[in-house]
Amino acid sequence: MHLLPMICLAAALLCAANVGAETELRLDEDRISLRAEDGRLQDILRDFVQAGVSVEVEPGLDSEVHGVLEDVQIHEALEQLLEGYNYVLFWDVVKGPVGPLNRLAAIHVFRPGRHDSVVPFAPRGDRLVVVRIPGIPAHVKDELLLGVKPGTTPEEFRELLASIGGTVVDSLPELGVYQVRLPADTYVPAVTAGLAQNPRVAAVEPNYVYDVPQPARGASSTGTGEVRAAPAAGTGHPALAIFDSGLQNLDVLRDAVVGSYDAVNPSRGIDDPLGHGTQMALIATGAVTPGGAPVDERTEGVPVLAVRSFDEEGQASNFTLLRGINYVAEQGGRVISMSWGTEVDSDFLAHGIGYAQELGMIVVASAGNEPNNRSVYPAAYSGVVAVGALEADGTLWENSNYGDWLTITAPGTGEFPVGYEGPPGSYAGTSIASPYVARALALYLADHPDAGPDEAIRALTDAVTDAGEEGRDAYYGFGVLDAAAMERLLGSADPGETP
Repeated sequence: MHLLPMICLAAALLCAANVGAETELRLDEDRISLRAEDGRLQDILRDFVQAGVSVEVEPGLDSEVHGVLEDVQIHEALEQLLEGYNYVLFWDVVKGPVGPLNRLAAIHVFRPGRHDSVVPFAPRGDRLVVVRIPGIPAHVKDELLLGVKPGTTPEEFRELLASIGGTVVDSLPELGVYQVRLPADTYVPAVTAGLAQNPRVAAVEPNYVYDVPQPARGASSTGTGEVRAAPAAGTGHPALAIFDSGLQNLDVLRDAVVGSYDAVNPSRGIDDPLGHGTQMALIATGAVTPGGAPVDERTEGVPVLAVRSFDEEGQASNFTLLRGINYVAEQGGRVISMSWGTEVDSDFLAHGIGYAQELGMIVVASAGNEPNNRSVYPAAYSGVVAVGALEADGTLWENSNYGDWLTITAPGTGEFPVGYEGPPGSYAGTSIASPYVARALALYLADHPDAGPDEAIRALTDAVTDAGEEGRDAYYGFGVLDAAAMERLLGSADPGETP
């Protein structure tokens, strides 16, 4: 009875989305429903791609397709659709809160004896397809994130998906999140608004998208200009994860980076076409020292995990970020640095940050490069170390955001051998301050292996040098992480020594 309004809503949306369309397809594990009116095989293959299936096909194959199939076995349907052609199906199992779901992962279509000639058909690629409408937060096209309430049965979950024409393409069972693909050109905010009223739904949102910060060029001299080989990662030291645009293969980082993961496309190796993530890794490892910061002479460094969470266009989705958090949890990471922010307060982003904190991770995030006193997330979430930026002379950087949620300020300028959407040189921003603070926390945890997150954060805020108004204020937080504060926090202890 509760699903009826959603079925009506979904029907209206499907009709609106497919006006003039020649085909309409929906997958339900190993079953398929299909409507084809004067359609063609290529239209059907595009529908498979829309449903999250990887399609490879022999070039040039096409034929007319007609008819209606309602909830039939995929093999039975393909025997009719692909008469005269051969095909191979590849299956996957999506684990989730309601139990394992079978998912068609890939399909190859070819003439008999020509399997070796197949090539990708209309691939989605590594770039997120994003909808940007004024007044509505940017989100992945035709996609939503869904969490269901405990006790939801597989049958009830399938009914829920059918009511919106949705297909599960992935899940993070540890976080209780499903990634659901919708029919082409669906108005996702309307679907999520309707689903929010369903008694089986615990949480639902469009798969929101966030942009990596725009490059902030600094003054002509903002750091030492020296690039040194990052100290080798200390054995047993807590890992620091950089969530950013990826990592370039630099010799100076070779001994400090202990793991990498492409959360945008886990099937590929990591790179960094933008350069921003590589800059942040140079700060986090100590290969580059920010302007005004003391040069760290430690012989053992911070193990860094590079997580590519932004695509080649500088866009990250909530699901990509949650996938990255899951990876860091599996690797035993203790500190996460996020050099970006958004004014969108997302339940799923907050849930992911909370999940990381429950596992004992410290999340450090930049406060933003617009001084507008607006909350920026994840920096403004409870327990996150929100970092503002300082000039090389210790004064507040003019574009550093502020607010009563700010935790501390830290050096935020540097000279980089790698450019960010531009040439190498001088850059500035709260993005630089965030990995610097994350590095300090990782070094503190190396010196104090039994310290919990609260103790480490308290040690940091106790060590900073007060600035601005006495006590905590909106512009400096608890204070600045200058050379004296670093000495108070870390002293001269060698992290390779046993405390």
